[in-house]
Amino acid sequence: MRRGAWWLVAAGPVAWAQPPWSASDQEKLDDLVRPQSRIEIGAGAADGNTFLGGHYNGVRPAFAVLNLDLRGRQTRYGNPDDDHVRWRIEGRDLGADARTLMAERGQLNHYRVTALHARTPQRASDSFQTPFEGAGSARLTLPAGFERAPTTPGMTRLTESLARVPVESVRTRNELAAAWWPDPDWEVNARWRHERQEGVKVRSLLMGASPGVARVAALPEPVDTVTQSVDLSAAYAGEAERLTLGYHAALFDNRAPPLEWQNAFSSAPFTGGTTGLPAGFPVDAGRAGKLPGNRFQRLDAQGVFDFSNTTRLALTLRRGRATQDEAFLPYSVNAALLTTPLPRASLDGRVDTLFAQARLTLRPQRGFHLAGTLKFDARDARTPLAQYLYGVGDAQLQPAPDSATDNARTNLPRSRRTAMAALEGDWRLTSATAVKGSWSFETIARRFMEVARTREHTLKAELRHGGGSPWIVNGGLSASVRRGNPYQANAPFLDSFTSAAYIESLLRLANCNAPLDCVRSGPFQAKFFLADRDRASARLSVMRRVGAQWSWLARAEHAQERFPASAFGRSRNDRSTLHGELNWQAGDAFTAQWFVAHDRQSVAQRTRQQGVGNPADATLADWTHDARDATWTMGTSLKWQGLADGRLTLEAGAHAVRARSAHDTRAGAAAPAAQNPSTAFPDTRYRTGEARLNATWQADRATQWKLAAQVRRIAQADWAFAGVMPTTLNNAIGTQEVPPDYGLRVLRLSWVRTFR
Repeated sequence: MRRGAWWLVAAGPVAWAQPPWSASDQEKLDDLVRPQSRIEIGAGAADGNTFLGGHYNGVRPAFAVLNLDLRGRQTRYGNPDDDHVRWRIEGRDLGADARTLMAERGQLNHYRVTALHARTPQRASDSFQTPFEGAGSARLTLPAGFERAPTTPGMTRLTESLARVPVESVRTRNELAAAWWPDPDWEVNARWRHERQEGVKVRSLLMGASPGVARVAALPEPVDTVTQSVDLSAAYAGEAERLTLGYHAALFDNRAPPLEWQNAFSSAPFTGGTTGLPAGFPVDAGRAGKLPGNRFQRLDAQGVFDFSNTTRLALTLRRGRATQDEAFLPYSVNAALLTTPLPRASLDGRVDTLFAQARLTLRPQRGFHLAGTLKFDARDARTPLAQYLYGVGDAQLQPAPDSATDNARTNLPRSRRTAMAALEGDWRLTSATAVKGSWSFETIARRFMEVARTREHTLKAELRHGGGSPWIVNGGLSASVRRGNPYQANAPFLDSFTSAAYIESLLRLANCNAPLDCVRSGPFQAKFFLADRDRASARLSVMRRVGAQWSWLARAEHAQERFPASAFGRSRNDRSTLHGELNWQAGDAFTAQWFVAHDRQSVAQRTRQQGVGNPADATLADWTHDARDATWTMGTSLKWQGLADGRLTLEAGAHAVRARSAHDTRAGAAAPAAQNPSTAFPDTRYRTGEARLNATWQADRATQWKLAAQVRRIAQADWAFAGVMPTTLNNAIGTQEVPPDYGLRVLRLSWVRTFR
């Protein structure tokens, strides 16, 4: 930039010199209505942690820059013999691991055919370590000479056996789509989509269990899934009605075999005694089932009817069915544990869905809109019920049928039905001011859940002011109340048993005759999405224009939730957000924006510990936990145009995020001293920052040179990662995984050519 140019930008609009290749008025018009082809070729380099830095974007230490947008049959544009046939090939980031390629051909108002290929890498961790060999396969084995032990401190060769395994996968998507317009009133669409994901993910699995103790290992599990979907639709658009019929099908196939792994823990704790196994019984291997394949089909119908220019009715009906009949694995990889076969060859799962909605929109008078909505949504599970007799962790004998045991369980096909009614009105008081209000009522009936039915009322109000005024104001209030049947925490627990003898044994132990009152398993917490809840929120946004160059925006939001009937579980949840922006536009040459945001959220909950005796005051066994999250986000973006006699454009931007999560956990006096935290848990902190600079040099009307530089820094301090070494936990093998802490620098240089 020439000396003094900064002063000129600050002073206001500048009449920049026109380059010698400046386009004529007709050429500018053609640029707006006639697409151009474009190709970008170049190279890039990245330094730093390109593995994590390439999450989703696929960046590598060295890569090619290749983007293209080719438009065909442009020579016929505007000619008398133009048949309106066009084709297009568009590619994005073709030189990187994350890339997209699309091809399309069509004729105006007649047909269109599209093909798409996309590839996206997902890189979760580069620090995960495991002693198991064979990562990425379905069989994990321990290295030669590995010393098994009842607990991790006894595995003397554990640390030296650890090997790093990148946790990553690649998602590949292919699509074919076609649209056909047989006449102006009809449209027919078809789409086929094939998506495959391959790679490795981490799954924590249990191996063996002595009374009250489970041995766990985080294992690298292979990923190989295929999802295919088909969409067909036909639509008719008349003068006063629009009708659509559609069909959707989705097929999920998990091609990965079941995962098997050797037991790293000694078999000694699992032989004889309370397990019922004979001495010396081999507890050598475990096996885990995979996510089963499933099928879903749905028929859709939709109609929109305009009875007049002030009255419209929209109807939607969808009917679907999901099925899952993949063959079961045996109860255990250790056949000697089993005496009774599975009750079914497969789940034979089935879920029927139904969605219906009617929405009537009215305009009784100018500036006033009224709308009413009725909705019904049902999910009916029709999976057969059966009793399953399982042995825990491939290390306990299978129980006998009808025995008093908690290892005989019945599957619960949970269903849900939702009905909703809503009424909303929007009234424009003046040309610049409008108010909006709404009321809705929702009731949900559930099967095999802690709450059989909930009912919720919601009220909302909104004020908008804008138009030609320099002030733009938008604010709103909302409140909702949800109430349900009495919360029965142990209802699903009891429903899952078909062993009357086991329930009777629990009643005798509690000296009680009412199962719902006396039989309990698991925590006391009420699930917050089912419990009674009071919710309120408020928001206000104000924007002000100051002259022709400046504007600012301020926005504030606050929401709170209270759970009045939850003695245990979540008691409150609060969230507040503040956001501010400042914008400056110095004519067409320079624009700038600065922003800052602050977000705070807090959650409080309570639970009661069991198995600590019978303290005189039951609250002495209560634990409380408060979590507080705070996040600051700030940044800026700048753009200069018309520099160097109109040839150079610069864009710069930067942002930073600082987040902190604080946890305050307190145990009652009845809790054992070894369980009560002696000090507060350390805060979890997250920091990220990024700066970028893009420069575009317009060599001539058709040629550009582009330079892009990016610097990123991410750091996270998480005690849950940093404090767990391979032998820190007696009954779980540590992975030595660390939270993200890395930098990345990327530089791109490319040449761009535009042509027809």
